Amino acid sequence: MLFQFRVFLLFLLYTGTNHLVAQILDINFSEITSLELEEFNYYSFRGESNHTLYLSTQLGSDYNGSEVFNNGALGPNEYLLFSPTDLSSNQWFLYDYLDPSKNISIQINPYERTGPGHSDDLSTGDEFGYKVLINDFNQTVAGAPGDDSHRGAVYIFERNSSGELTQVEKIVPQLLVGEANRTKFGASIDGFSAELFIGAPDSNNFTGKVYHYRRNDDNFTFLSSIEDNNGSLDQQFGYDLNVNEGGDELVVSSPHIK
Repeated sequence: MLFQFRVFLLFLLYTGTNHLVAQILDINFSEITSLELEEFNYYSFRGESNHTLYLSTQLGSDYNGSEVFNNGALGPNEYLLFSPTDLSSNQWFLYDYLDPSKNISIQINPYERTGPGHSDDLSTGDEFGYKVLINDFNQTVAGAPGDDSHRGAVYIFERNSSGELTQVEKIVPQLLVGEANRTKFGASIDGFSAELFIGAPDSNNFTGKVYHYRRNDDNFTFLSSIEDNNGSLDQQFGYDLNVNEGGDELVVSSPHIK
């Protein structure tokens, strides 16, 4: 390898389904002349003590676009942040502002669009894609809380060799005897490792619950349901949920608790 970089959790940005991670790259102009980076990722460049890092679409020219923060970062104690989008230029130059002969050419690789991905049994009103998660097995987990008159469902997809999404599983909630069909199962989804949590905020007359599944032998198995023992009608427990970074805490919202 021509260079080394370290990956840190520089910051976390909650998106409802994912955490975004920034890569810290220690720059040495004598060791590398080019880089390939991906759009919609977060990068942090750190230079040596005698370098002032500058990033632009043209070598030696000023740049003040929103993709770049702290242009002119000086030495190892300052960072130049870079977040290219699909609207950004594909060609960039990272260089020493005081000596542009020291530079690195950066190529931005776009994501290849495939799909769309969907199930063959969808109907109007299923609300497919209401919530989407990419789990730790690189599967796409999509909620459809309107499925079967709002009973709800969650679809599991995997990418085939052509990059297309293929459905491998459909999860529907297990209802208790006498329990109303409307649950909106799949309105919220989160997971950690083999654990999968699915919110059903309209179950039990809108009291709500969360279903807990675990992945075994490539399929998800129901383990238990989680409810608010002091819950009230219409509180919609499970309206949204989030598993913490360590996977040992589950945060569940109840927007209409009384």
